Amino acid sequence: LKKKGYIVGFNLMQSAGKPLAIFTEILAIINSWRAVDVLYFADSLGNMTKDEVKRILSILKSNWSGEIGIHAHDNMECALENTMYSLEQGVSWVDGTVLGMGRGAGNVKIENLILSIKGNCSACDALNLLSLNEFKKLKCKYNWGSNIYYYIAAKNGMHPTYIQTLMSD
Repeated sequence: LKKKGYIVGFNLMQSAGKPLAIFTEILAIINSWRAVDVLYFADSLGNMTKDEVKRILSILKSNWSGEIGIHAHDNMECALENTMYSLEQGVSWVDGTVLGMGRGAGNVKIENLILSIKGNCSACDALNLLSLNEFKKLKCKYNWGSNIYYYIAAKNGMHPTYIQTLMSD
């Protein structure tokens, strides 16, 4: 992909709680590829605190010279807060989804992220996203979004797929 001119991103899934040694080893491998432009870290379990975001960013900045991004899940309803904090700490790539669409508790809501980054001048942009009725139908059908079960799972380091299975049963 790099040779074809694409910007290449790599997502470090389930980043929370990993020791420095694991990050150092993995980052050495990624650096050796010389093909990754943006290194994302993911709060896959949705249980990161600001302190954990700060710790991971410190490790990444010490071992990575490229751009950094965050992908936040909303199991404990901290996705927006952690994404905004990451921006304050120098992260240059963030993402979100309409109405937080995503597995389990979902991701940071793009409409909230737009308003948080750009302020009220972008209220129309955020409201336009909410007019996408197909997403409302999908949210009702697949029932994503934070709830007490995802919160408990995140607090206990459990993968959201386990909760999805319990809820479907």
